[in-house]
Amino acid sequence: QGYLFLISVLLLSTNPFLLDFHVAARGYGIGITCLVGAIYSLMLYSTERRGDWRLQIAGMTGLSLAVASNPTFLFPAGMIAVLFVVALPPLPAATRKEKRRKAAPASPVTARFMELRPFVLTIAALAVAFLLVSPFNKVRARGLYRPASNLAASAASVLTPSFAHNEGLGGLNRVVMSSPGIVDAFAVVIFPVILIAGVLVAWKSRPRSPLALALLLTSGAAVGSVVLHVIGEPLLFLPYPGDRTGIYFLPLVAFALPALAGALRDMKSPVRHAAIPLVVLSILLVAHQAIQFNWSRFQVWPYDADDRKMLDRLNELRGQRETISVGLSWQLEPSFNFYRETKKISWLRQFDRSGLNGDYEYYVIIPQDRDVIRERNLKPIYEGPVSGTILAARQDVQAGS
Repeated sequence: QGYLFLISVLLLSTNPFLLDFHVAARGYGIGITCLVGAIYSLMLYSTERRGDWRLQIAGMTGLSLAVASNPTFLFPAGMIAVLFVVALPPLPAATRKEKRRKAAPASPVTARFMELRPFVLTIAALAVAFLLVSPFNKVRARGLYRPASNLAASAASVLTPSFAHNEGLGGLNRVVMSSPGIVDAFAVVIFPVILIAGVLVAWKSRPRSPLALALLLTSGAAVGSVVLHVIGEPLLFLPYPGDRTGIYFLPLVAFALPALAGALRDMKSPVRHAAIPLVVLSILLVAHQAIQFNWSRFQVWPYDADDRKMLDRLNELRGQRETISVGLSWQLEPSFNFYRETKKISWLRQFDRSGLNGDYEYYVIIPQDRDVIRERNLKPIYEGPVSGTILAARQDVQAGS
């Protein structure tokens, strides 16, 4: 409540990496939305609207849809479900009239199971539906994206796109971008300490308030996901999360940080003063994220930033010809085919992922493939101002002819 509500909204809403994936059609934005929506529904059920089984269904549907949108949400969704069941307070004691009506009171375990039937049935039904329509049998551990080889590198790779997304307003973020030690300190020390403290404080308070339960579900889901990854890497050869595959940690931390500050502030012991540095840290993180607000490029796909300009330039070079041949670095294939379809461009063939192999009139080359210009004696024509992607042509090609 109060200023902590504003801080939490800003933390969740200004992260530049989260904003990237709320508009990129990869399932991560939908997954985060479903995950946070599930947390809200389960918090509401446990604290203010106990007995409203519709909230159980909403919460479990949200968790299931998060996993269905992108399987990288499996661990946090599973941990939230477990923590909800474990932390759910006992049902209120029955009234005398209810006791007379029942021959024998149900055991606590039986009562808990009967109460959670909508929760269990929802997850069972959605899991069956997901397994029936998902090509899960084609997934192989060796084919999974592996951006990090150990836990420390994994934590740093998840935070780096947020802390060093771009140079920021007036270049204010250059210091952070040139100092990887800052990211490492948050990834390996500061945020883990905050999350572990969040679990301990929330569990000690026996979550009965929305604040304590929010702290438990978010910090517990983050810590539990790390533990599952540590176990899953050697046993199941699952990769550690990195950049976008660990993106769910960002809203969980953004939720847990002000929640921990609120929980500490409400304590009567001297430990309540620890809320002050957490509030200050939250405000600094909001400011740091805000100066990186960005609309010019994706952090993960910076080479796509000037694709529309490339197509306009190619159209100018085409002149009166009906078609021209263009080769692409394979990373550009999705976006060029997208513009080809949406803009009804008939003078370009549909692209595949063969990349720069072949003989073409024009080449669109990302910075990593720059050596191709020298190797094939191409002449550069245009370089994207944001992406650095280069449009080049064969030496014998004349524009418009």
